[in-house]
Amino acid sequence: MGRQFSALGTRSATWATAWDDGLDEVRFPGSQLPEDGQSFASFAVVRTNVQAVETAMLFANGIATNAVIAGPSGWGKSHLIEAATELLTTQCREVARVMPAAEWMAGGCKPMSEALVLDHVQDALRGPKAKLMLRMALERRMRSRRRTLLVATVQDDARSLRALLPQSREWCIGLLSEPTIHDRATVLEHVARTLGLRISKRLIGILATVLTGTGRSLVGVSKRLLLESADWTQREGELRALGLLGPYLTDNPNWDLRDLIHEVCYATESVASPGKNTRDFAIHVMLRVAQIPESQVAGYFHASPASVYARASRLHKHIAECPECLHVHDDLVGRVLDRAADSYIAR
Repeated sequence: MGRQFSALGTRSATWATAWDDGLDEVRFPGSQLPEDGQSFASFAVVRTNVQAVETAMLFANGIATNAVIAGPSGWGKSHLIEAATELLTTQCREVARVMPAAEWMAGGCKPMSEALVLDHVQDALRGPKAKLMLRMALERRMRSRRRTLLVATVQDDARSLRALLPQSREWCIGLLSEPTIHDRATVLEHVARTLGLRISKRLIGILATVLTGTGRSLVGVSKRLLLESADWTQREGELRALGLLGPYLTDNPNWDLRDLIHEVCYATESVASPGKNTRDFAIHVMLRVAQIPESQVAGYFHASPASVYARASRLHKHIAECPECLHVHDDLVGRVLDRAADSYIAR
């Protein structure tokens, strides 16, 4: 088995102390790292990727000659490749050659004097002949003390990858895993801060819980919000964000903002009491606050777009003239958001 992150000395111990002290995220001092492109400074370090970040930094600083980074797709391996090769150039004055493993093998595993980063190594593990060819080529690089970083997309603990490594104890192995909900929230908060986007803690928790997909999805929703506004910290803005991001949330079968609003309306005593039209409140919140498309609101209530628009407009005018209704409306929006955030808090 290759050398594991937890046994890599003082830096590992320092980061472990950071976690023990309750820090949610480790940040690198930007002044020591390149500002352009994908750097370590712009990478959100969380519990589920800290091994891989440590391995990339050891490789980039010349401490680890042979290294492996492996994990699921979409959670930062390409970012770490760029950050490591950039730092390798600035720290060690060494230019790294980055290429797919299959391409290198197709060229006969040509010897290279420079540092070599082989991406998509999993593509080279599809047959015994290819595995043997790659293993022998890696062994030659080890004998000549050439720096090598392997990067692979795997969903397990990378046992098949470890079996490929010659003298596996000489390799520094850093694994990423699927982030927890709280790690996803940390990554989303980091992305938003990097983009200059202000998002409330509650909205970050909701999105981390209901948004499926990878880190690319978190970047995608952040950029979509930024196109609309840089500030999503107010209550109605939070609900508006959930409506705006509806297309990004459709892959989650357990999420429908219309269901949530409808259920909260009927469960809220001040809305469901006599004299209040509960359906009108639900339509108004969906259409005027969350700004869910009119056709989707109409389809939900089996009504025409014209009728839901008219009902929302009437209630909107009534709320503007009735302080009590305005209070009920504001309370309702808060309850919807609190209900949406409950699943994140429970975790």
